[in-house]
Amino acid sequence: MWAFCLAAFVGLVSLAQQSGAVLQMSGGVSYQADKYCPKLSTYNGHPINVGCFNTYLGVFHPLTPDEINPLYSFYRYDNQTQIYRRWRWDDPIESEPADLLTPDDRLAVIVHGFTDNTDRPWMPQMRDALFLQPNPERQKVILVDWRKGAEGPKYATAARNVMMLARVSAELIVRLVKKYDIKEKNIHLIGHSLGGQTVGRMTEWLNGQYKIKVGRATGLDVASPLFEERGIKPDKTQAHYFESVHSSGGNSLTEGKFGLLENFSHLDIYPNGGIIKQPGCIQPPTTLHCSHDLSRPYYSELLIICNGGCAFNVTTCASTDEAASKTCTGSKIDICKRMAELNENATDKDSDIVYFETREDELVSSCNKGWKTTLVKSFKDIVQLIKTG
Repeated sequence: MWAFCLAAFVGLVSLAQQSGAVLQMSGGVSYQADKYCPKLSTYNGHPINVGCFNTYLGVFHPLTPDEINPLYSFYRYDNQTQIYRRWRWDDPIESEPADLLTPDDRLAVIVHGFTDNTDRPWMPQMRDALFLQPNPERQKVILVDWRKGAEGPKYATAARNVMMLARVSAELIVRLVKKYDIKEKNIHLIGHSLGGQTVGRMTEWLNGQYKIKVGRATGLDVASPLFEERGIKPDKTQAHYFESVHSSGGNSLTEGKFGLLENFSHLDIYPNGGIIKQPGCIQPPTTLHCSHDLSRPYYSELLIICNGGCAFNVTTCASTDEAASKTCTGSKIDICKRMAELNENATDKDSDIVYFETREDELVSSCNKGWKTTLVKSFKDIVQLIKTG
């Protein structure tokens, strides 16, 4: 049914564009189907630059920011489970207190994907995994909730909103950088599915418009439908270090192949080959998106392992095909060490591909410290939620 709705939607849009349709936006603003240049500002009148939008992904232009309605929840370590600030896309940062951030702080931004929201357990779990880093008081986290723009059942409607979401989110980061002098190397963008495509567009906008090259960007099974066939994927040269986790590689909504399979990052990680079906995701009774969603707890668990000072051994691969076919014969390396190296000194020539296998509901670490956290225990619970929808 979902695939049928998608096909019908794209077909109707194509027909409208071929007929030179004039679209009607909220507020009565009309515009031709080939270009849209909104004039936006914060609610106190400060201009917000989002440029112009041409026809995107073969469908209508993105919705307005008010229609997408992204909300940005800001967290600090001293009370990490409570929202310290919540901003709309057009909130002026200039009025925030001077001690909200310091130039030495690390800022992570996490963006969800299609039909998702910040109430789902994986987002606070990943937030808490980030707070396990050394000097956690320097870590700040923003969870981006764009549930209105990402709601189902029409995937194409959500996909078209990625560009607008990316630009207004990037502009919020620019306002934070300008007020608090945040170092670009201390910015970490993380996105799952359509959120991964959003992160790619955010790095492009920040670097292209403001020469802000974020220190780290992470794509978690970055969405492929409507993007892969148009060659749209994150560009690793727009960040100092880009890493990706692949877990449902392919391009088929009906088969659960929702993520980009080909490597495009400084480090591309392929758990169990990066394809369906991931361990524990044998359908039925598990949901169609189980493998796609497992990229999230895989990455959270990697953060937990690496931030705990442990090692996690993976096998290097010569190609994506080797990783997907589980035939990698390269050397064994500690991925925690490699991630740290690339985070400091990645170059455009770096293009590592690594593979590892998991048990059904957890990663296997070579850590021998007898070290545990409540997050490790919750990992299994989150995986179970993914399997059952």
